[in-house]
Amino acid sequence: MADISPIPVFFATDDHYAPMLGAALHSMLLHTSAPLHIYVLISELSEENRDLLTGTVGGRCALSFVDVRDRLAPLEDRLVLRDYYSSTTYFRLFISELFPEYDKALYLDCDIILEGDVAKLYATPLGDHLVGAVPEDVMARVDVFGRYVEEVLDVPREEYFNAGVLVMNLDAFRRERILDKFLEILALRRYRVTQDEDYLNVICYKRSVLLPYEWNMSPLADEGSHPLLAHYKMNLKPWHYDGVRFGEQFWVYADATPYKDILHGILAGYGEADHKRDDESYRALVALAEEEMAAERIHPTDPRAKAQARAGV
Repeated sequence: MADISPIPVFFATDDHYAPMLGAALHSMLLHTSAPLHIYVLISELSEENRDLLTGTVGGRCALSFVDVRDRLAPLEDRLVLRDYYSSTTYFRLFISELFPEYDKALYLDCDIILEGDVAKLYATPLGDHLVGAVPEDVMARVDVFGRYVEEVLDVPREEYFNAGVLVMNLDAFRRERILDKFLEILALRRYRVTQDEDYLNVICYKRSVLLPYEWNMSPLADEGSHPLLAHYKMNLKPWHYDGVRFGEQFWVYADATPYKDILHGILAGYGEADHKRDDESYRALVALAEEEMAAERIHPTDPRAKAQARAGV
């Protein structure tokens, strides 16, 4: 029997999100039916966290830490960041160029747990599409953000995808110079609301396979839903708040990692001032979306910013 090549799975993290990555890795490895090679993209990560993540994996698959700071450094002053986001959120845009040996890969955010088999997610047929991804439920449920993506990005809210779970057609990314297209649009337009996710949606519009919600389900999901992949985005994080939907699943996996005490400590230490800051950040994000829509009406985006970014143009 021929050897099965490991599925490449990419994460991007820093010291702040390493504990959550530990829970994600443990849950994923419990449910996979195929060998994996996990790549953790970093710019800075302590030796302690490298050791703890290595201990979490425990030899169950290949694990590599890849420092990408040299590639990102020339762009640092051009990247839009806010709240809890760091430059690591942009790392996924460089995967196709950094790993030419792969034609296809998975990219996953750290704030997830998996109860589905990533081999099935990876098997998603992409054809000539650039990505497979799940529609963003925040855009569908919160009108101000739905209007933002339609008015500013020219992307229908029901087709806007969440970039935290991606099946990536790396071969097409290289053939169609997607990284170059990102750099072109970055020079023309700074999207500030959901940052690199906005750029990916502009670039991949009409070039994405929309996947079932079960593969990227947030705590906003309808009652009775059960995720194959739970995604604790925005302020819906069980390591910050009690009573978050799908939080029980998170703790099942988190408690089985070397990060157990650290994560419970984060929850215990997350107090009223932190909750207030979260509320203020959400209100500021709503105001930013309104501001971007108002600016777009007064000074529409240079058509080149969208036209140059569209894949295949």
